[in-house]
Amino acid sequence: RRIRIEAQGNRRGSCEVDVPTDTSEVEARCAVARPGVIVGTLVLDDLPAGQRDIGAIWLTPFSAARWQPLPGQTNETVTRGFVPVAALAGGPFRLEDVDPDSEVTMFVSEGLVHGMRKVKVPAGSEVQVELRLDVGGALRFRRAPDAPREGARIELRRTGATEVTRTLYDQADGDEIVRAALAAGEWSWKVQWSDDPTREVSGRARVTKGEALDVVVGR
Repeated sequence: RRIRIEAQGNRRGSCEVDVPTDTSEVEARCAVARPGVIVGTLVLDDLPAGQRDIGAIWLTPFSAARWQPLPGQTNETVTRGFVPVAALAGGPFRLEDVDPDSEVTMFVSEGLVHGMRKVKVPAGSEVQVELRLDVGGALRFRRAPDAPREGARIELRRTGATEVTRTLYDQADGDEIVRAALAAGEWSWKVQWSDDPTREVSGRARVTKGEALDVVVGR
């Protein structure tokens, strides 16, 4: 059988060990490292004054880091993977317990306002970053009549990009699956459903600044 060993607390690390059925003792060696810290600044200079009321910064993976209020900021109780912008009082944000050497994506997607920054923090290090926001367009993914009522996973990729830019998940059980604010330009998308991940639907869409476009997806 195989067991997984994980280090937590002020150290991070994991390994898997095969344990023979004919022995009661096995030796395992796992590398561990201290988690990192991200200190970020939300840059709103490119936003009109009427579009600067931002609710949250989201993190993926959702377990990648924990927001820690700085002096003068409201100490709100929030889950991992989420930064309440109102609590920042216009100041920077601090993310602790960051998985070492793992890529963390920070993004904002509200209305037509978007911003994204990817960062990798070396073990035990502190990294300072800026998350700059801008006004773009939006894609609203809606269900076709033959689509399941839940379980969508959507990959978005900028035309010409070699890696997936954003991954979205089903957020409602109504006709609208999810909405994403994005930079203007050509985007390709791919949808998979949890009840049959071997099947997928894909297509392309042009995101226009200041507009929201409906994309209807089914099986």
